[in-house]
Amino acid sequence: DPEERINYVQYWEKKKKALDDKMKSVSSEYMDGFREDIDLYADIRKYLPRLTDILRDMNTLTVEIHSQTGFEELVQAAAAKLEE
Repeated sequence: DPEERINYVQYWEKKKKALDDKMKSVSSEYMDGFREDIDLYADIRKYLPRLTDILRDMNTLTVEIHSQTGFEELVQAAAAKLEE
């Protein structure tokens, strides 16, 4: 459902904005790691639409089968698609 997928995008946009706003409220010295977190949130937001599109279109196995394999097949298929 596209509306559900948009909710994930909104979530990561809100996470990034909240951390960015908090960082602006404190001194910028000794803030190692926080900038990297913002970059991580931005990367997740960047790739999320494509990833959810891939997962939507995949002919996935049942949850039970995925659970038994540690979701390995799904992870490998998604990683391969993202590398294209």
